[in-house]
Amino acid sequence: MRNKLKHFFCDRKGAERTETLEMLNRISEELNTINFSILWCAGSKASINQADKEALQYLFRFLEQVEKEYGKKTNLTIIFADTHAYLNGYSLDSMYAYFQEIQSISEKYNCNFTFSSALCKGEIIKKGFPDFTHYIDHIIKNPESLFKQIGLQITEVETFYQAAIKHCTRIGQHNSGISFKDEKEAVMAYFLFANFEKDIITENFSDTVFITYMTREEGGALPSLPIVRLYSIKSGLRTRPWFIN
Repeated sequence: MRNKLKHFFCDRKGAERTETLEMLNRISEELNTINFSILWCAGSKASINQADKEALQYLFRFLEQVEKEYGKKTNLTIIFADTHAYLNGYSLDSMYAYFQEIQSISEKYNCNFTFSSALCKGEIIKKGFPDFTHYIDHIIKNPESLFKQIGLQITEVETFYQAAIKHCTRIGQHNSGISFKDEKEAVMAYFLFANFEKDIITENFSDTVFITYMTREEGGALPSLPIVRLYSIKSGLRTRPWFIN
């Protein structure tokens, strides 16, 4: 019966889907409630559309299937990735309007909600910045020097993050005056922030299974948590819903 859950997983290989299912099997034996967390980003749109609605329906169908097959309750925390959207150059006003609509739809499923900016605030202040916009501006202005400090070569992450930056509006000119000169800088900046954020999510959501739309092939600086990789809207589709206009 639990093979039904495999249909939600976007792992390309059967062995990987089996591995994900076995992980959920183990967690279900240990806990009365299976907790999940997910990062939900934003693009250029200020309102949700059909793609967002279908993605949320698919996500909640997955949770319902988990409850049915394990006989356990589930709990989902949606982390609105305002930090990612700001890094990509999207309007704060439009992203928060979009997030509010996502929250309104999801509230009936008893989800919990927070923002990446709120989670990261304490560590950002420790770094000497008043808020996430100032910290991310600093990363955007100094990607290469900051990237060298963590001891990685750009070739180690460039392939993984090409998918992440294809919706970045800061490459070249940006109306804020703060932009990347090329894709290489954008890749480094995206990795720098994701690498910073993942440890904060790991600490704050240590009892959750992290849901992502990123494939194994994309890699990425994901939290050190059990990972479930889901299709976004239906089986076979991996496109991030927030980028579908």
